Amino acid sequence: MPFEPYHRSWIEFWRTYFLKAIEEDEVYLMEMLKEANQWEVFSSEFILNKQLYHTFAEYFYEWGLTNWKSYFDQAINDIPDKDESFYFLGGMTDRSKVYFGHFFKSMKLNYQMNVLEYLIVYMNPTKTIEWYTTFNEPKYKDLISAMSQVRLIRPGDVANRNRCLIRQLMYCDVESDLSAEEWWFDFLRMLHSFEALLPASLILDPAFTAKLTREQEEDDAKLEELLFTYDVDDKVKPILKDFRNQQDYYDYFPEALPPKDEKASDYDLREYQVELIQNGLRGKNSIIMAPTGCGKTMCAIHIMREHMDERVHLRPPPHQQNGSLAHKTTNFRCMFVAPTTPLVLQQTRSIRAHLGDKYTVTNLLKQQNEASNLKKFLAHDVVVTTPQLFINMLRDKNEGERVYFSDLTLIIFDECHHCNSHHPYKNIMNSYTKITQLDQRPQVIGLTASIGTARNLDSDKCRDYFMEMAVNLSADCLDAVYKNRGSLLAHLKPPVDDIISIRAKKSLISTFIDETCKHLLAALKNQGDQPLLEHCLEHRIPGVMDTKFIPQLSKLSAYQGSVSDVNLNACIANIVKSLHFYSYLWELAAIVPLASVIHFMEAHISQFNGTLTNSSLNPLIVQKSEQLTTTIKHYIQGVYGNCAEIKKPPPKIPEICVRLITLCKDQLLTNPHSRILIFCSMRFIATELSNYFTQIATKLPNLNIKPNYLIASGKGKFGRQSQREQEEILKGFHGGEVNILFATSIAEEGLDIAKCNLIIKYNTLGNERTLIQRRGRARAEASRSILLTISEMASQNEILNLQKEKLMKDVSFAMHGMGIGTFKKELEEKRKEMEKHSEEKMRMLVQNKKSLQRNDFGLHCVNCKTKFTDSMNLRFLGDIVISLDPTIHQKVYYNDKRVGTKGPIMTIVMDIACKECQKLEDTQLGKIVKLGEVIMIDGHFYIKIILKNISFLKKTSLPPGTGSMNIGEQKAPLSNANAFENRTNWDAVRNSLFLIGNAVPEDIQKYNQLFSTNQNEAFHKCIECERTVKGRAIVDKEWIKKYRSAEKSLKNKNYF
Repeated sequence: MPFEPYHRSWIEFWRTYFLKAIEEDEVYLMEMLKEANQWEVFSSEFILNKQLYHTFAEYFYEWGLTNWKSYFDQAINDIPDKDESFYFLGGMTDRSKVYFGHFFKSMKLNYQMNVLEYLIVYMNPTKTIEWYTTFNEPKYKDLISAMSQVRLIRPGDVANRNRCLIRQLMYCDVESDLSAEEWWFDFLRMLHSFEALLPASLILDPAFTAKLTREQEEDDAKLEELLFTYDVDDKVKPILKDFRNQQDYYDYFPEALPPKDEKASDYDLREYQVELIQNGLRGKNSIIMAPTGCGKTMCAIHIMREHMDERVHLRPPPHQQNGSLAHKTTNFRCMFVAPTTPLVLQQTRSIRAHLGDKYTVTNLLKQQNEASNLKKFLAHDVVVTTPQLFINMLRDKNEGERVYFSDLTLIIFDECHHCNSHHPYKNIMNSYTKITQLDQRPQVIGLTASIGTARNLDSDKCRDYFMEMAVNLSADCLDAVYKNRGSLLAHLKPPVDDIISIRAKKSLISTFIDETCKHLLAALKNQGDQPLLEHCLEHRIPGVMDTKFIPQLSKLSAYQGSVSDVNLNACIANIVKSLHFYSYLWELAAIVPLASVIHFMEAHISQFNGTLTNSSLNPLIVQKSEQLTTTIKHYIQGVYGNCAEIKKPPPKIPEICVRLITLCKDQLLTNPHSRILIFCSMRFIATELSNYFTQIATKLPNLNIKPNYLIASGKGKFGRQSQREQEEILKGFHGGEVNILFATSIAEEGLDIAKCNLIIKYNTLGNERTLIQRRGRARAEASRSILLTISEMASQNEILNLQKEKLMKDVSFAMHGMGIGTFKKELEEKRKEMEKHSEEKMRMLVQNKKSLQRNDFGLHCVNCKTKFTDSMNLRFLGDIVISLDPTIHQKVYYNDKRVGTKGPIMTIVMDIACKECQKLEDTQLGKIVKLGEVIMIDGHFYIKIILKNISFLKKTSLPPGTGSMNIGEQKAPLSNANAFENRTNWDAVRNSLFLIGNAVPEDIQKYNQLFSTNQNEAFHKCIECERTVKGRAIVDKEWIKKYRSAEKSLKNKNYF
């Protein structure tokens, strides 16, 4: 639509300036009216309307628009190109006139109003100016300034403020570097961001408005993606494809061909086992709940055999099928899911022993280096794996390596009580329940000895928790032994429970720790913060041996969350962390040999000091920690110096440890073929006690002590074991090469150790489930389960767990006695209740995430607070967070002094550190602050961000429609915020500060193109360092190969 300077609404738009012109021409206009014989009519009407129009100019403006429009046309034509005070209608570029022509289009909502008139009435000047402020284009500073002045002069005149905004836009391409296209499309973005102005945007430019709407939908889709990062396909229902038959994959795994001459182990189910499997045999989803040691695995094996037998008799032998796909009813493939690797290995052996005569059985583990897990999965009849690996296969980005639920006909969850909101079991079932075609869902069976009570001692709440677990597993029924309890009790020989509580004696070590804690707390109180001082006086932290020590420390930690001062917040956090560390140090000294305490301090005190957040108290904390370490070390070693308190050396072995040795010795003397399983709370305790018992075995060979330890394979501060090491240790424990096994929680569930007759829980806390699981490892006759502790709380907790166990049995017995109709009715009511709760929770989550969507934070060094990148450049790449900021390499220091390590998927090349801290001769912590690592994946280099040394400073939120998800757009300025934010994990970051998107191929490709250039010095440095890592890895590999060859040769010559 062409620009119409004579349009009535355009003249009205410039009303203020026409009034000014009329005032200047008042005498001239009176003469003109007299010459035209209009003066008498005009003056009489003016007198009559003088109450409405106070001046000649106001009335002439209204009267002239109707009776003398030629004056306005002539006035417009006489306007110069540029007026000294205002451009008025002059000074507009031709391009701006084209865009302003659209303002005369009629609004479809109200055809008596055009777009210009609509905007003057409905624009909110306050929100509009906020939008342009947060947009942060310096080219709009004159517009913002003019709008602010009008707001001060006429705060209530909305129409005039809106006219001011539009007038300023007319000359943006003249007064600033903005082109007409830039201000026009930014103006449309502003209109699009407000619902009330969207109709105007649609009239002005329908095509661009549609584009903005699509971009908004894409942004919302990205937000949706961010909401469902952890759950497997939590948003979209799972894809179902045709079942992929085993025979089509035999060529990939010839060993997967059906067995010919193998003989399966015979088995006969007991009466109570037959009762447990009835619903499972009927094809119903069920939870089988029975005590440990009663043969739940055999129940599962029989269900799998019957499930496959029922289908296989309809299917011709493989050599007669001629490659044609079998009918759907003949398809079968079972998956047995176990929570830990040792349990996967054990269950694979058991299932293969009983089904291997007719069906192929395999396992999938993370440590295996298979060419294709998918083909191995599809070639076999029964697959045993961990839940996380199953999730990874369900979510595989490579569609050719993805597993579908339609590839399975039966899923069995071992230890199914884990199916809660924090376990991979729950993630699998979340995806499972999204399958709308119920007949397409595989059957689900859960096995457990202990669903739990959810910390309840109330039978109704416990029953409600059982129902919740049934909903999570999509169960139709809960199967427990009801009719054949006599058969079950005759078979089970549960161990005798006992509690041995040894009171820890006050020692000088606890005195040393208490003195150190007092010094640090006094320094914290002297920070000059009155509310903190009041809190410390009200919630006094007692000595480390007091049972209130940890609860009071937790209150101080909770108080930290309300402290906004960065330094004080860090001081409290470091004091709390230090006192927790000292508490653990005291516990170690009370339960392990004192030589192990020295070992722990030497290995971890310096590492602990390095984890402290930067604060003014750090030098004192480090000094006191080192003094405490030296004092305790000298005390243990007998180097007393001038310490008058020390009259005699401490006992090298704590009393509880002496009692442990006595229990093991008596057990082995009573029954030399005993197996003793000792549960420890930490890997360090398990390994140190195992080493100490090894020393005892060397000194006292007649005791027949053969110790070892079993710990998890995941990364940890105190060591790890490979899958092969775990397998060898368990094999030795079964065979008798090991008779005392120190283990962490990895040995709690499912491990079948038939000869184990003594369980010792060594100063460990647990719940009713861990009580049942740990006790259940003792399968031998006349076995015992003992809690050996120095903690009164642990003793009380164990008694409470025994009460919960009884409650759990009573509730499960009562629920199994319910009629099927009653159970289904209650189950459906619980399902609806949980769905309603889940929807409400998701609504609140979406609302919270949307509030964070536009947040933008700067990432700063925790030490010097120098900014090195922005939050909008962060992306998740798997489980790690990388920066795709192409300028980050100019802002960080490449520390190639610590060359990284080469891995199978990701190579750590070197560290990156704060560039400003590196320039300082001495930092407060005396070290360069590590911000991340350079990693290499698929031949490309990325910056992996390490969270612990980063502070976040909020910038102004980005306005809608400005493409906040795009790389490189850094338009928000630093705000006046006076506090930096710190978080301990990335979940906390994206739940409370800002959202982090997943890396997509387009982002990765763009970043790699910008970084991988010949002119980039950082790129060349990364290449050189990666070559060093690669070369060292080759040398290490060759050295290890030669070492193992030499070790094998020496063993063959009986040198060991």
